[in-house]
Amino acid sequence: MALSLLVAPLFAETSPEAEVQNAVDALWSAASNLDTDNSFGRSLPNDGGFYIMDGHVVWTREDTLDLYRETFGAAGKNEIAMSDERVTMLADDLALYVGAGSYDMADPAGASMGNGPMALTLLLKKVAGEWLLMHAHQSFPSGEQAG
Repeated sequence: MALSLLVAPLFAETSPEAEVQNAVDALWSAASNLDTDNSFGRSLPNDGGFYIMDGHVVWTREDTLDLYRETFGAAGKNEIAMSDERVTMLADDLALYVGAGSYDMADPAGASMGNGPMALTLLLKKVAGEWLLMHAHQSFPSGEQAG
């Protein structure tokens, strides 16, 4: 009697879109844990407009990291729930991520630091096998604008 086993390949092929989504998921996980270095810190130097939030430009990566270190340092929780996410490959090593979801941030005593819908775009570049953030544009529409 012969025994036949179906064996999955040892290494499943991962699409570039899935690689990018995994990198973004790791960014959200780190941001939810108030970890600046493993969220916005997983990025490339950029002094040509690293981060845009609600119409305000933070020109450099370092200024963005300072902003988030201050914000995350004052927070006790940061819950992020993405509801619609899409990845578009622009080149083999360049991807556009567009996402919509919500956030709920509070200080250690539980006082709200902001909550509601959010939408964003991220530009990521693959360097030495790792997808790194190059640019982020984030907006927080009011409930009437969200949709």
